[in-house]
Amino acid sequence: MGGYRWGFTEFANGATLSRDDFWWAGGSYQATTALNFQLGYYYWNIKSLRLGATATEGNPANPWEVAFVADYAFSKRTDVYLTTAYARNAGVNFDSSNTGFATGYFPTPGQRGMTAVAVGGPPHFLRELS
Repeated sequence: MGGYRWGFTEFANGATLSRDDFWWAGGSYQATTALNFQLGYYYWNIKSLRLGATATEGNPANPWEVAFVADYAFSKRTDVYLTTAYARNAGVNFDSSNTGFATGYFPTPGQRGMTAVAVGGPPHFLRELS
C-alpha cells in the first residue's frame, strides 16, 4: 500500500506557509496466525517553508522515516508489540512543524536523525510481567 499527498498552506496575507509533497509506502506480513510484521517508509519533500507570515521562505532538508512493528497475539484480547522507527532530517513526528512545535520530538542541534523504540501491550498483561 502507498500514497501521495500534495500540500499547500498559506497565511492570511497570501504568503506561502508550506508547499510540500508527502509520499508513503508500506506493507504487512502475517508470519504465523499469532505473529505479524509491518514496515512503512515515509518521505516528505519540502519545497517551501516559512515560520511566519513575513519570514523569509526556506527550503529545509527533506525528512524521511522508516518504521517497523512486530506484533505477537497471545489470544484475541492479548497481544504485545515492539515498534521502532528511524527518522532522518527530522524528529519522529513529521507533522509537528506545521501543526504545533510544542508537540513534536525534534533532533538536538547538530543531530540529523532520531531513533525511537517502544514495547507495549494491554496494561493487565504488562503488570503480570513485572
